[in-house]
Amino acid sequence: WQEEASPTPPPGEARKAAPGPPPGSRGDDVWATAALGAGLLAAGAEVVYSEATERRRRARGERLPFPPRHLTATAWSVVISIDVLGSVSTDLFIPLVPIVVEELDTSAFAVAMSLAVGWVLRGVGDLGLGVAAERWGRVPVFVIGSLLYSTSAIACSVAPTAGWLILARAVQGFGEANSDISTAVMRDVIEDTSERVRMNSVRWCARSIALPAAILLGGVLGASVGWRNVFLLMALWGMLNLAGAFWVLPETRPPEASASALAAEERPFAAAAWQVFAVVKS
Repeated sequence: WQEEASPTPPPGEARKAAPGPPPGSRGDDVWATAALGAGLLAAGAEVVYSEATERRRRARGERLPFPPRHLTATAWSVVISIDVLGSVSTDLFIPLVPIVVEELDTSAFAVAMSLAVGWVLRGVGDLGLGVAAERWGRVPVFVIGSLLYSTSAIACSVAPTAGWLILARAVQGFGEANSDISTAVMRDVIEDTSERVRMNSVRWCARSIALPAAILLGGVLGASVGWRNVFLLMALWGMLNLAGAFWVLPETRPPEASASALAAEERPFAAAAWQVFAVVKS
């Protein structure tokens, strides 16, 4: 009883000392919500633009020439591969977050920022690459998007700091957006609505299987080979998609408003780049 009792803090100080949510958790929620909203808005804008373009063509009496050519099973596999990779990249990375935080000696908030920035840039890419695919064609956008994706995945694998990782993930998110051009390919090639819905069901079935599998696979690979090698595997997949788009996938964009004609009329430098691309591919 002779021991000195610890003084009871005033009520105001007790309230200040009460534990609260960990720092940055509220910021993570805000960034995730903002990224989701930006992605949905950009994807919606791309769909609206595409539909408006098709309505203008029909109003001018121009009928899209369906189908411009039939795709082989190999070409369809390239389209599905590009579509699935763009969808599972984030899910492959999510299980790696604790490992990345520990190895880069950074905060969980900084690594979460790389996820949020990737989502935002994917939304921006949906709009930008969608417009580019309507103007210059599907294959060049697939090639450029896959190239951006692969090089940024390599940059992620050698990231020495969280800032480097955030920047590389931003570019990777933009490259992921080329997966949504697969919808335009289906619209180009398949005239019958029921057949198009059937093919779209195959696409979404592949996504539905790949998304949960990617979370499991990302965790297993991260624990066994390390998170940097997981990004190298993403880069390898992206390069395979690039090769398939360049050598296997034919151009499906309707020819009545060809990419080269639009570029020559409005952007002569882009027309020259398109001609170089066409010559190299041929």
